[in-house]
Amino acid sequence: QTKTKASNRTICFVPGTEDYLFELLERQKQSGAYTGKVCAHPDGRFLRPEYVTRVCKKFLNSCGIEGIRLHDLRHH
Repeated sequence: QTKTKASNRTICFVPGTEDYLFELLERQKQSGAYTGKVCAHPDGRFLRPEYVTRVCKKFLNSCGIEGIRLHDLRHH
């Protein structure tokens, strides 16, 4: 859920993404690690935002992409 009705958005998924998210949900529920969050450790612990930012930056740099922040990706 979003904080307000004005925050609601339609998201277009790359083929296979919706299936992956439903599979992830089922795996979380079966393992007892269901948190209602997509971004979580396999054992259900929450991912800290700075961890996600750091890992994303490291991944982008390994692909030769520099100067783009995680937040920038939502606009492309």
